[in-house]
Amino acid sequence: MELKKLSDLKSLLKDKPVKRLALAAAQDQQSLGAVLHAWEDRIVEPILVGNSEKIKKVAEEQGYDISGLRIIDEPDLDKATELAVKIVSSGDADVLMKGKVG
Repeated sequence: MELKKLSDLKSLLKDKPVKRLALAAAQDQQSLGAVLHAWEDRIVEPILVGNSEKIKKVAEEQGYDISGLRIIDEPDLDKATELAVKIVSSGDADVLMKGKVG
């Protein structure tokens, strides 16, 4: 199947199990927005790692209610990245994604 549009990808994934995604430096506006959009489409179940206050603020600014999501507060970008890697390595998440880490 050739994927030409985002809607093609969504159609392909709609019957697949939701993947658990660990987002390092989740306070990054673009990365968080993309992940929350995928969450809204039931493609991923996010675990957000980073500065929790900034994560909540960015999500609110983008119109998302993230009160039910797992957020791990780690303001240090290097430590947030290491923690997200450990979450995937331990099997608590299936996919690793990075926000703006440096």
